[in-house]
Amino acid sequence: MEKRMTLAVEEKEVPIEDIIVPEDEMPFPPLEEEMVEKIKETIVKYGLVYKPVAIPIKEGNRTKYCLIDGRSRLSALMKLGCKEIPCTVINALPEERKALYYVVECFRRHLPEDERNQAEDKLREIEEDLTVKLKEKIKSLLSFHGVPKNVASYIVNNIATEELAPLYITLDKNRYTLIPILKAVLETERFSKEDISQTQSVIEKLEQERIAIEKEKADLEKRIKTLLEEKQKSDNRIKELEQEVTLLEAEIAELKEQIAKAGQISTQKNVILDDPEVKKLIDRYVQERAKKEAEEIIKTAIKRATDEQAELQKRLNEILNERNKYLREKQELEDKIRALEKTNKDLSNKIKTWQDSTQFLKNILSKVVSVELILEEMNTVITRLNSIYISLTYLKGIKMETLQETHIYSLIKKYEEMEGRLRQIEKTINDIKEALNNKFSDRQAL
Repeated sequence: MEKRMTLAVEEKEVPIEDIIVPEDEMPFPPLEEEMVEKIKETIVKYGLVYKPVAIPIKEGNRTKYCLIDGRSRLSALMKLGCKEIPCTVINALPEERKALYYVVECFRRHLPEDERNQAEDKLREIEEDLTVKLKEKIKSLLSFHGVPKNVASYIVNNIATEELAPLYITLDKNRYTLIPILKAVLETERFSKEDISQTQSVIEKLEQERIAIEKEKADLEKRIKTLLEEKQKSDNRIKELEQEVTLLEAEIAELKEQIAKAGQISTQKNVILDDPEVKKLIDRYVQERAKKEAEEIIKTAIKRATDEQAELQKRLNEILNERNKYLREKQELEDKIRALEKTNKDLSNKIKTWQDSTQFLKNILSKVVSVELILEEMNTVITRLNSIYISLTYLKGIKMETLQETHIYSLIKKYEEMEGRLRQIEKTINDIKEALNNKFSDRQAL
């Protein structure tokens, strides 16, 4: 696992009332008021060059921000009347803040050698205390997920100190990163049957949850696709209705104009049959009779045109209602799509976090299970076997009178159990040897 090269998470505006300044934990006193005034002047003149640094702390359902660096800048901004402070929010645990105070202050100030040495000693003391706290937090987190105490202790004790915080953050954000760790730990075969069974149950539960999340994500993507298709159909239908509305409105306007002109013509003493507007109505609604009974035909045409206008207006209203219905459905679909896309994004972030943890887990697993560790353990076993042999020789030569038949039976059973384990180890080593030979043969073939 590579050491964290940056802790920055985001730049954000933080309300002043949400900023906590733990003066009693900071190793050095704040700057004098005169310096704060000068900082205020530079902010007015040049702006805020370096933003205060804070870490998020949960307080119930609310998030507060504990200030790590920038007390004087915070005071200057408050004097300028700022209600919100631009901050760099870093991804650090609350337990790390004491160490961060010393890291920020001790190596930036010009301190006398004796004060610097004292500060560095204090920093080492804080880091040792932090290591203990982080190990307990990881054990607590593993216990929360059902990992047996012995397995949790083994994992914590085989992780480098600088990797404790990244491991806790990774496990806290994505519990499914436990799966490959627990699988690798079980391969050591150093736990009781109860611990192994309980750990396997944890692995199965986590894998089922992960599969369920991936299935849920796939279902969401499928549902979003279906909703998008429905939305596209609604958009197309709305477009068709809009075009139909435009045509109907134009036709209604034309009819209104014809009715108005025909009404004016019908009030005249001499009806001019060749008038274009009259001819339009006559051509539209009558045939040969129009020339003989012009006034009646015009009235009939006006009435029919009025009826048609009313019918068209009714149809227009129906289309507008249908369009509004589709618009409402479209809005509902868009709201559903946004909600589903947010859920899908959250699931994608979870899966991405799990995928991004692969390299980190490889490095951790290489330290939890390695050839060097196995060889070291085998040396320990050989030493213990040699000690057992010497003890048996002593028992054979001097303590024969103390032996009973039950003792011999117990010794034989333990030997058979050891012999069985050795056969398992021999078979596993032969399997590894065969796999390596096959791999070498494949390379030669290539």
